[in-house]
Amino acid sequence: MKNKILFSVLVLAATIFVQAATNIMVLNGDFIEGRRTENLWDGIDSNGFVRVGVYVQEIILDGSRPSWVNFGASPCWKDVTGDKKPDLVVGDGKGYIWIFETKSDKKTFPPKLTYGKFIPSNFGQAINIDVADYNDDGKNDILVGTSAGAIQIVQNLGKGKFVPAKDVPSYSAINEGQLRTRKVLNLEKSFPLVMQGNKPLCIGSYVAPRLVDWTGDNKNDLVIGEGSYSANSIYLFKNVGNNANPDFNSSKREWLAYGMGREHLSPAIGDLDGDGDLDMLVSDRTGELTWYENVPKGKTFFTEPKAEKFIVGNTSIPAGQIVRPYLADIDGDKDLDLLLGCNDGRILACKNTGNRKKPSFKRIFPLTGVDKETPYNMPLYWWCRPYGTSSGAKLTLEKETDDFGKEIGFAHLSFEKGYTGDGARIGYRPSIPVFYNQKYHLSFRARGNDIDVKCNIVQKKEEEVVGDTIVDRRGGGDVFPVKVNRQWQNFSHSFRLDRLSKDNISNQATRIFINFETDKAECDSFFDITDLKIEKIL
Repeated sequence: MKNKILFSVLVLAATIFVQAATNIMVLNGDFIEGRRTENLWDGIDSNGFVRVGVYVQEIILDGSRPSWVNFGASPCWKDVTGDKKPDLVVGDGKGYIWIFETKSDKKTFPPKLTYGKFIPSNFGQAINIDVADYNDDGKNDILVGTSAGAIQIVQNLGKGKFVPAKDVPSYSAINEGQLRTRKVLNLEKSFPLVMQGNKPLCIGSYVAPRLVDWTGDNKNDLVIGEGSYSANSIYLFKNVGNNANPDFNSSKREWLAYGMGREHLSPAIGDLDGDGDLDMLVSDRTGELTWYENVPKGKTFFTEPKAEKFIVGNTSIPAGQIVRPYLADIDGDKDLDLLLGCNDGRILACKNTGNRKKPSFKRIFPLTGVDKETPYNMPLYWWCRPYGTSSGAKLTLEKETDDFGKEIGFAHLSFEKGYTGDGARIGYRPSIPVFYNQKYHLSFRARGNDIDVKCNIVQKKEEEVVGDTIVDRRGGGDVFPVKVNRQWQNFSHSFRLDRLSKDNISNQATRIFINFETDKAECDSFFDITDLKIEKIL
């Protein structure tokens, strides 16, 4: 099946080497040098630690201050493969979900894991996941909380398969602008969402869902932690249907916990004090863990934070910022152990050395697995995520000998495990002096297979004040086709930059990007590029 994909290879020289005759601006344009890069396509790093992808996202801190932070792992511990043994299921920052099967007995702590297998679809960036039987068919499904505040329902089709063979739904098929403005969506090519009427149940942003019977009526309810700004809370949506057909259409939002100014609340749920009802262990943006005790009063289900800090190891912040906790009896001793998903993509495990009524978490172990994929070289001065954002795109530095016996280096874009998906982005974008009213010449050699490519020259956005609002002005649109085949071909194009903002009195643009985009690729598609040059035309 042909998948419509979009990938961008962002390329630019990092310094300017000026030669009087040519004015060539280039650095490693022939791709001779490379850097060693972790290969995380098995979910295991070269140290043997479980590690999944990280997404760097700019968020608002303390209600007003923007900052860049890492979003990493969201772990769960339940059987999704149907072998009656719990699996480690992990959502990562880039929008992939990973399944690690256990290869140790239930009493072993920390558990021994195999390598990870990713579900071949994308679920949106900075996700939180939960694993539970959503439709009461005896198979554990996956709920995915998105950064836009919606919740995807990913049905288990059996034996750990979640994607229909003839159709690859993806989060990118959702119009996120319409989602954020709470409009009716076309969900034909996406996973279904938890709905209220004809619109998605959608609150806040960076939501963390848990499907549990909170109210004690033998029906699974939705508990949702909410994120991004200082007025966060944790909410309850009661199931007004049944477990086979959950219904949240007429469910009113109830407060389970006030965030009290804390941000990015992610709840783990379990009976921490052995009194027969569910409590919450809640993390926030700073990584601090707080125990919210279930103290029902009349018809409300409100929880209250315990005064004393919840200590793991010797601190209430055991794993850095944006940590995602999960409670489960991992070693089979009938008390709750703790998993912590870290913002660097690792998973930490904490054994409960106390008991059901008085938990104690003194030691922290990083989970390990079997590393099958070795590190690889990536072209120096190019950036590449450990794997693509919503495809299996991987950028490697390759070398070969040409017809004249000369060794040439080139950037090789391929698709891991045959998954082309919906798009990927790799490349490099430093700041160099590039001027308006100046003509430049771009040239390179390229080849490829089963792929349609176009080159789009864009420049970094500029801000302009309009009234009392800051508006982003974006450039681009200088597009030309790059029709490749399996043989190396020469390509060239001349371009000139446009001034984007009236506020920019300088004649210098801050940065430009050379994007290579495609809307056609197959499982065996590839794209190679070498001898990249940008010349200033005098």
